[in-house]
Amino acid sequence: VQLVHHVLGLYDYRLRIVARDLADFERILRRRIMTLPGVGEVEANVLLSEERRPGPL
Repeated sequence: VQLVHHVLGLYDYRLRIVARDLADFERILRRRIMTLPGVGEVEANVLLSEERRPGPL
């Protein structure tokens, strides 16, 4: 887990997880995330690419 954001909306937290591949991601999700106390529903998205623009935002 690289980042954890506490957010408002449908879900309470947003996590950035780095995995070797989709099978590794599924293992992390099922064995680590879904077994945490209080975790009920999970929605997963896969980041295809990330763009960074030079200079300040």
